[in-house]
Amino acid sequence: MSTSTTSTTSNTSTPTKQKFKYLIVLDFEATCEKDVKYPNQEIIEFPSVIINTETLETVSTFREYVKPIINPNLSKFCTELTGIKQETVENAALFPEVLKRHCDWFFDSLPKDIQSDDYCFVCCGDWDLLQCLPKQLKLCNNLSKPSYLSKWINIKKQYTLFYNRPSYGMTNMLRELDIPLEGRHHCGLSDSLNISKILKRMISEGCNFNLVSTIKSVK
Repeated sequence: MSTSTTSTTSNTSTPTKQKFKYLIVLDFEATCEKDVKYPNQEIIEFPSVIINTETLETVSTFREYVKPIINPNLSKFCTELTGIKQETVENAALFPEVLKRHCDWFFDSLPKDIQSDDYCFVCCGDWDLLQCLPKQLKLCNNLSKPSYLSKWINIKKQYTLFYNRPSYGMTNMLRELDIPLEGRHHCGLSDSLNISKILKRMISEGCNFNLVSTIKSVK
C-alpha cells in the first residue's frame, strides 16, 4: 500500500469557508480497450488525496493497484494510456482487500470524531462513484458499498458554475487556470493530485464546493 501523510500548504490566499472541512479527490483507472466498451470494466488503480479545506493542506494520499479478475490481461492500449504494467496488477491485491485498506486509511487519516457531514469526495465527472464503483462491487459478489463513498462533487460541474464557462475536463481546467500538469495524465494518482490543485485554486478564488451528488440524485 502506498500512503503518505503530509502538510503541503497551497501558496494561495485565505480559503473560502466551505460546506465540508475535508474534500477527498478520487480518480479510478480501469481496464479498457481502444474503441471498445468493456461490459465488465474493472478498477486497476485506486488513488485518493485528502484536502483540508480550511488550510488547503494535503493531509494524506493513498494509492493501491488492483488485480483484475474478469479481464486479467491488460490490453496494450490500457498500459499505454495509464502506464500500468501487467506485472503490477498481477502482484496487486484483489479489490475487496484494497477497498478495506482504503477504508482503514481514510478513517485513520481523519479526526476520530469525524462525521459524514464533514467530508465529501471530489471526482472529475460522475463516472467514478456513479458507475465504476457500483459495477466493481457487483463483480465482487455484490460487495456492500461503504457509506463513506456515497456522495461526491463533480468538479467539472462546480467549475462550470463558478467560472461560468465549460470545463472540458481536467487538462483544460489546468490550462485555463495556468496550472502546470504534473506527472502522467491517466495515472490515477497524478490525476488526483492535479485535480487537487484545481480544487485548491478554486477555493482560494472564492468557490464553495457544494454541488453534492449521490446515485439517487444523479439518476
